[in-house]
Parts: sequence; structure tokens; C-alpha cells
Amino acid sequence: MTKDQLLTQISAISLIVHDIHLFLDTHPGDAKALKDHKKLSEELQKLVREYEKKYGPLMNFGHQTVDAEGNWIQGAWPWQNK
Repeated sequence: MTKDQLLTQISAISLIVHDIHLFLDTHPGDAKALKDHKKLSEELQKLVREYEKKYGPLMNFGHQTVDAEGNWIQGAWPWQNK
């Protein structure tokens, strides 16, 4: 997948996961929703890992350690890439 395709997939699945999460707030025993949430959360994590491996972190905090390989702090700033 291209960078834009990955970002589109990440955005779409993230929205769905968030929506299911909100649904589960009021329907915590819904087995299908729990199953869907687990499956889509795993898919989202897979896509995020793929994106970050190819293009660097999506966020500058939270999911990667400061010493993680490819960390934006250690490389060029985004506007310095050509």
C-alpha cells in the first residue's frame, strides 16, 4: 500500500473502532460487537505498525519510545526531507 492508502485505511478503521467502543459503553455484553472490536483493533494496530515501519511515527508521543529506531527526533525534521 502507498502512504496515502495506509493513512486512509488507518483513518477508516480507527473511526469504526471508536464507534464500536462507544456502542460497547452502552451494550457491554454484545458478543458480536466485542468480537468486531477485537478484530478491528488488531487490524488497526497492524496497519499502524506497517505505516510506522515504512514512514515513521504517526504521533510524536505515546506509542514509541524516545530511542525507537526511525524516531523523528533522531532524523531530519519533516520539512527537511526532500
